[in-house]
Amino acid sequence: MNSNTQARFDILTYAAARHLPRITIGAGDKLFLKGETADAMYVVVSGTIEVLMFGRILERVGRGGIVGEMALIDGDARCAAALTECDTEVIAIARDTFLDMVREEPKLALAVLHVMAQRLRAATKAAASARHDCDHMEKS
Repeated sequence: MNSNTQARFDILTYAAARHLPRITIGAGDKLFLKGETADAMYVVVSGTIEVLMFGRILERVGRGGIVGEMALIDGDARCAAALTECDTEVIAIARDTFLDMVREEPKLALAVLHVMAQRLRAATKAAASARHDCDHMEKS
């Protein structure tokens, strides 16, 4: 699935049309913390979510982006924290609702998988770069 295919399916538009719960979070507040149980994934309507691990920002997610999808899908605890950079509104998609939505529109699953694949590629690249930097320091 290439970027053009991804662009054809808009997760935000699809979720908004279903009139799902919306949550407004103030600037600097938490959406969720690492280790918490996952009850939903979130689609950013407005604002920005910072995804953090060990105090380091892994990604900034803006309008139309999703957070919390991994824990929703695999049932494990949250592996990162999600804090708001500014006042933010999100749509909450509970696991049962997500499964219903995927049955209704399989392109949703592909769009979520696309996001997860992009994040895995970025993490792999960052890990390889860190390893390269570490190897370079050892040789110096």
